[in-house]
Amino acid sequence: MVMTYRVVTFIKNGKFMKDNSSPVVIMLCTAARGGMRTVVESYDRDGLFDKWNVRLLYTHDEGSVLKRLWMFLRSMLAFLYLLVFKNVRMVHVHSAMRGSFWRKNFFSAVARFFSIPVLLHLHGSEMEKFYYSQSGFFRRRISAVFLKADMVIVLSKSWKGFILKISPKANVEIVHNYVVPPTEVADIESGNPKIKLLFLGLIGERKGVYDLIRAIPKVVAKHPNLEMLIGGNGELEKARLLVEQLSLGSHVTFLGWVNGEQKLNYIRDADVYILPSHNEGLPMSILEAMSFGKPIVSTHVGGIPELVRNHKDGILIEAGNVEEIADALITLCQSPGMRLEYGDSARTRVIKDFSDKTIIPQLNDIYESIGKKGK
Repeated sequence: MVMTYRVVTFIKNGKFMKDNSSPVVIMLCTAARGGMRTVVESYDRDGLFDKWNVRLLYTHDEGSVLKRLWMFLRSMLAFLYLLVFKNVRMVHVHSAMRGSFWRKNFFSAVARFFSIPVLLHLHGSEMEKFYYSQSGFFRRRISAVFLKADMVIVLSKSWKGFILKISPKANVEIVHNYVVPPTEVADIESGNPKIKLLFLGLIGERKGVYDLIRAIPKVVAKHPNLEMLIGGNGELEKARLLVEQLSLGSHVTFLGWVNGEQKLNYIRDADVYILPSHNEGLPMSILEAMSFGKPIVSTHVGGIPELVRNHKDGILIEAGNVEEIADALITLCQSPGMRLEYGDSARTRVIKDFSDKTIIPQLNDIYESIGKKGK
C-alpha cells in the first residue's frame, strides 16, 4: 500500500544528524483519483519503490481549500526534512498543468537549491493548451522549468515535439504509461445478443462523455440490445439529465467511481471500450482495456494515435464528432469478428510495448543515469 512518508527527526548529542546510510528517491504526486496516481501506485506495486528506496509525498488532494493547503504544507515540511536529513539521490516530480505545474515547480526549485537532480514527469492532458493560455512572461517561465530539469519525461512523441519546440535544449525522454497484462482473457461471446460498451473516466466535456451519450440513440436504433456503462466521477447530474432527455435510461448505466478488481471486472466483461476525449496524454484506461483484448474507439488526440493503431487495434475518430462516434460503434457492434481481431491486436501491442516488462527497465536506467548526479 502506498503511504505518505512520515517525518521522524533523528537527534544525536542534541544535534540534528544527516542519515547517509541509504540513498532515497523522493517522489511527488497527487492523492486525487486519476491516471497520475494510478501510474505511481503501479510503480510501487511493481518494485520500483523497493529497488530505489522511494519516499512518496502527496502534495495535493481532492476536497476543500483548507484540506489541500494543509496537505501542501505538510508535504513541504516532510520534503524539507528529507532533503536536510536524508541522503537524497534525486526527486521524481509527477506534474500536470495549471496549479499542479506551479505547485510542483516550487518543490523542484527547493530541490535544486539543495543541488538534488530533478526528474520532471508530465501527465497533464492539456499542457499545450495551458502553455498558450499564458502571457509571454509565464511562457518563458514554463520553458525555463523544462530547461532546468535534469530530465523531462513525457508520454508520447507529440508531447516531446511540443516540449522541444518551446524549450529546445531541454533533456526530454519518452516513457509510456504501462499496465501488467492479465495472463488470461475471456473469449468474446459472439452469440450473446447483448453488446456492452464501457467508458471509464472523469465525466465532463474533456473526456467526450456528452458526445458519447448523444451518439448512443443512433447506435441503439441499429442495436436495441446495447448496454452502455459509464464509470467515473465528475458531472454526474449533468450527464444523467442528458440521458433522461434522450430517453436512454434503459440503455445507459452510471457506475460511479470504480477501481481495483471491480474496474477490471467491468473491462473484462465489455465488448468495446470507448474514450472519445478532446485532450489526453496516454490514458491508463485504454491501456487496461487493450491488455484485456478489447477493441478501442477513441480520438486522434495526445498520445492515443501512438498507442491505438486505427483499424488495427480499434477505430479512431475526430474529437467532438458525434456522427463518427456512432458510426464506429455501429461498425464494431455488428461485427464480432472485427471486435475479436482488433482486440487480439490490441492485447499483443500492449504486451510488447506498453507492459511492465518494457517500461520498468527503462525507468531503472533513467534512475541510474539521473541518480548519479545526486551522489
